Amino acid sequence: MSNKTLAVLILASQVILYGWLLKEAPKSTTDSASYYAVAQLWKRNENPYSLEKQCLVESKIIGNTCVPFGHPPILLPLLALVSNNDFEASYWRWTAILCSALLVTAFPLYWLSGDAVQTIQSLLFYPGIVSVFFGNDICFVLLAVCFCFWMIQRRKDFWAGCALSLAVVKPQFALIIGIPFLFTRPRVFWGFVVGAFSLVLFCFLLVGYSGFKGIIEITRLTAEGNLDAVRQAYMVNITGILVRNGLSPFWSWPFYLIAIIALAILYKRYGLTIETISVGIVLALFTAPHAHQYDLALLAIPLLFCHRLAPKIGSLIMIVAMSTSNGYQGALILMFTLFAIYLYRLIRSNQSVPIAEAETLN
Repeated sequence: MSNKTLAVLILASQVILYGWLLKEAPKSTTDSASYYAVAQLWKRNENPYSLEKQCLVESKIIGNTCVPFGHPPILLPLLALVSNNDFEASYWRWTAILCSALLVTAFPLYWLSGDAVQTIQSLLFYPGIVSVFFGNDICFVLLAVCFCFWMIQRRKDFWAGCALSLAVVKPQFALIIGIPFLFTRPRVFWGFVVGAFSLVLFCFLLVGYSGFKGIIEITRLTAEGNLDAVRQAYMVNITGILVRNGLSPFWSWPFYLIAIIALAILYKRYGLTIETISVGIVLALFTAPHAHQYDLALLAIPLLFCHRLAPKIGSLIMIVAMSTSNGYQGALILMFTLFAIYLYRLIRSNQSVPIAEAETLN
């Protein structure tokens, strides 16, 4: 049996396994209930960011638990389009949208790597698939980041920044990835600013002043750890470490700011390479004030370019860790390993080729 045939069989087995898991997914205990709630409220011309109203809608689906939704409403029209009074049918339509976003992400990843099998395997990284089960929109952040780096390779810096602006669906990742470009690729940064500003105006038109006020309030409550459903103790980064050790999650913010400065220096010193991008993604995940296990979907990029076996091994680590309720431990092991590998490569050799000068990133 050839290596390519074996790789295809492994991919096929994963698709079958994930398909079965998706069919059996407990839909009422996923993030989909919160996405569904804001869509229903918006369609009724009510404030979708009223925490009280969100909880009222969710209570009809998941009982007493309330999962707050504080993401910017960029995807709200799309959510409203696929949502109706039937929650389960709405769940499946939203899942189809998320799967489509993952499939589209395959194109920039393939254009960057030139390896179709490895591209598919990286997109089958278990936390990314879990994000689809949970109805979470991290897939759109991955899509934005991949198109950004592909456009940088094509020397279309301004449009790369515009592509990255879609990542503001999760601002904690968009900011740490986007701000350091100011000091090394300013056209990327200004494209990001223009795109993000346009999306903010779009969001304001969607939900108005009361909606923005609700977003700020939910974000404040989330950051302070005042909402049990946020589950900060289960986060896979510095916030989770702090909370598990009885410390305030507030102290994750200094680490976040230091990481932004460190990435600006790193990009300025070494340029945009496979190594610096991968280090940046790991730092973004580790220091962002809010990151759960499904947010590790962003590791699809550093896994793809680490080693041919890395996406498979990464998935195996997370499958074992998450199935034994040790997801955050598996996440830390994986992030520290990738960080060490890429940092070692960066320090050991200065021969990395900036992505704007490379044909591919492999």
